[in-house]
Amino acid sequence: MAGTATVGANASDNIRNAMNMLMEVALLVGSISQQLRWRVIPDLYRGCIYFLNDPWAVRYRKWRHRSWQ
Repeated sequence: MAGTATVGANASDNIRNAMNMLMEVALLVGSISQQLRWRVIPDLYRGCIYFLNDPWAVRYRKWRHRSWQ
């Protein structure tokens, strides 16, 4: 029975991590789309997309690799 508590804890941790990552993506997409509506400095938007997306993608790839092991 001790093993089931561990499995339940891992499942809830995975769900919690997935919800946090979904919120990060939603905030990223929402903030970028809002900035693109202003059309003030187009190069700034490309830089924001690159610098915000790259660290998130690296962290996501590490998380996906860890979750499948």
